[in-house]
Amino acid sequence: MSIEQINTIMAKLNVMHKSLVKLADHKTELITNGDMEGIKKMINDEQSHISAISQLEGQRQQAVLRYFNGQQLAPGTQPTIEQLIALVPTTQEKMQLQQTRDELLQTVEHLQKTNELNQKLLFNSLQVINMTVDMMRPQQDNFNYGESQGRRSNASTIGRFNSQA
Repeated sequence: MSIEQINTIMAKLNVMHKSLVKLADHKTELITNGDMEGIKKMINDEQSHISAISQLEGQRQQAVLRYFNGQQLAPGTQPTIEQLIALVPTTQEKMQLQQTRDELLQTVEHLQKTNELNQKLLFNSLQVINMTVDMMRPQQDNFNYGESQGRRSNASTIGRFNSQA
């Protein structure tokens, strides 16, 4: 397996992650607007993207392993991109691989931040819903200071008073 093929797979991963970022940005709008049907559709779209990303990631891992095996390196270890970059023979391929890796990392970081924002928005929405439900729920009488409590204490006092007379 050549470095160019690994680089191509990583570039495809970056494209898929960027597409996922666009979906996450759109999901932010849907959450803000309260569009539940749109959010459901968005979740299905995200699942298909995640599936494609998983397949590409598997291809990338296999390609890196094949490259390491072709270089007669220890087959039992899980190679990292840093180790791969260190093994690349030409400076141009090293730079391409580093650039692709850096772009992918930036895209993934942007996706993480967007997902954190969406998570906070959903949490805040749930808090508002819970608060609204609590306000609409009838309040229970306080058992410590009710009229019925006062009557019981008077009745027991009167009963004791009569028994002592």
